[in-house]
Amino acid sequence: MKQTIWNDIKYRIIGSQNSLIHIIAINVVAFIFMAVPIGLGFLFTTDGGSNYPLMFFRNWMYLPGVFGDFITRPWTLVSHFFLHSFSIYHIFFNMLVLWVFGRIYHNLMGNARTVQLYVLAGLAGGIAFLVASPILPTMSARLPLVGASGAVMGFVVAATTLNPLYSIRLMFFGNVKLWMIAGVMVFMDIIFIAGNTGGRIAHLAGGFTGYLFVSQLRSGRDLGAWVSQALLFIQNFFKPKPKSNFKVHSNPRSGKSTKTGKSSFSNVVSQEEIDAILDKIAKSGYDSLSKREKDVLFKASDKN
Repeated sequence: MKQTIWNDIKYRIIGSQNSLIHIIAINVVAFIFMAVPIGLGFLFTTDGGSNYPLMFFRNWMYLPGVFGDFITRPWTLVSHFFLHSFSIYHIFFNMLVLWVFGRIYHNLMGNARTVQLYVLAGLAGGIAFLVASPILPTMSARLPLVGASGAVMGFVVAATTLNPLYSIRLMFFGNVKLWMIAGVMVFMDIIFIAGNTGGRIAHLAGGFTGYLFVSQLRSGRDLGAWVSQALLFIQNFFKPKPKSNFKVHSNPRSGKSTKTGKSSFSNVVSQEEIDAILDKIAKSGYDSLSKREKDVLFKASDKN
């Protein structure tokens, strides 16, 4: 039974080619990795302030609100949007929204663009938090920032920018357009900004990044190319060098060497055609696409 469950996990998550599933899985695993020692700390201590696991994560993995502290732990600019507070509600709501809006975005933009947006929106939220901390009086408590909310808001706004007329069925409300849901979420961040200033600013910065990323792609500018290049560099750094599939054979008659090997070719879809399809989705919705346009978009997303 255990082996069957593990095989199912490997097939559906580890073996999945969907980068959105990988991002959610990383967040869940990181939460468990953090929550277990913190939970044990609360269980075996009478004073929550002496919970050393909690203090460790707050001090070394959350994004500090003081720039001087951030300089001594710069990795927190990334680690904070893969972690969550010690709350099931926090991670559940974030991952639910990420799944709902992330699927819409991923189906249109593919794996590479999904990873790029998550990193860009998460970084933007963290940077906005750091910049606003010494300026806004409501952030004087210097509380650290943690959670994927900024990155998630990037997907909310990006998916809405791509297809604002797409409908989601909500309990008690029926079918609701994306632009309405996104508008309500942004509006709530604005009017309730005093209650959680740092977090709300991160949300708004992440949402703006989602809009900027999509709009710049339509203009032919890829703001996330460096993210893919950085991840490729890291992957190649830790990846063992593969052996070449090509073999060199000597031609005794000509005295020249020839190379043989496996090669695959696929039809290339122009960026202009993809941009035109995305513009059509923004104006008339995904259902307005012809079968050929849907096939082109699917193939382009699959390559990414």
